[in-house]
Amino acid sequence: MTANNPKNQKLVITVVQKDDGENVLNALHRDGYASLLISSSGGFLRRGNATILTLCSSEAVDKVIKIIADHASERTEIKEPNLGVQVSEWYVPQSVKIQRGGASIWVLDAELAGYVRAGAFK
Repeated sequence: MTANNPKNQKLVITVVQKDDGENVLNALHRDGYASLLISSSGGFLRRGNATILTLCSSEAVDKVIKIIADHASERTEIKEPNLGVQVSEWYVPQSVKIQRGGASIWVLDAELAGYVRAGAFK
């Protein structure tokens, strides 16, 4: 393999709400961080998410996290109860307030980074 073996390179994996994905990605690009957005889903509310992969130096991790924090908004949402069961006098289902948004972030060591062009890993 002839790809780069980046010393002190980190892979920042970020999961934000789908609504915030493009804003976070554009902010990272504006500051010169090449990033990849992948659509994903899951979580308690089963809503769409955006997973963003960013490769940066270990010195830049704090700046990348700040950019993400500045562009990943939080929201309060009301989750209505599932009324698929019969409601009785002793149980009255209530709505629940749920905080959504922000970001989940993992920072990993990047052992190898490269791309495939013309059948070769560079």
